[in-house]
Amino acid sequence: MKNKVFLLGILAVALVFGMTVVGCDFYDADYEGLSGDWDRGDCQITFRGNRGVFKDITGGYLLQAKNAGRAKIGDQVYRDIVKTNENEWTGEVRFYSNSSPYGPLHWGNCTITLMENGRLRVTGSFNSFYFTRM
Repeated sequence: MKNKVFLLGILAVALVFGMTVVGCDFYDADYEGLSGDWDRGDCQITFRGNRGVFKDITGGYLLQAKNAGRAKIGDQVYRDIVKTNENEWTGEVRFYSNSSPYGPLHWGNCTITLMENGRLRVTGSFNSFYFTRM
C-alpha cells in the first residue's frame, strides 16, 4: 500500500512538472475576445494573455523586414496588454520602419478595441490598424 501511495505521489509531481514545462494555457477572462489569431492583411498576429506575436508576415514593409532577417514568426509585437474597459485594452506595440533599412524601431503605447463588428482596432501615435479574426 505504501508503494502505491508513493508511486501516486511521484505521478502527481511528474504531471505538475510536465504541465509547467509544456506551458499549458490557462483561461484568463481579461483577454476573452482578444485571444486568438488576427489578420491585418500584411501580417497575422496571435494574441495570448498580455502579449501578441507574429503568426505570419505576408506583405509590405513587414515582409521587407522579414526578408532582411529583422522580423520573424514568433517575434513579440504587442506587450504589457492590460484590460481597461469592456472590449478595450492598452499596451505597447512594436514599431517597424516602413523604409530601408526595414526593421524594428521602438515600442509605443497603443489602445486595442474590439469593435461591435467583431474587428480589432489598434490606435496610438500612428494611423489605426484594423484586424479581422481568423
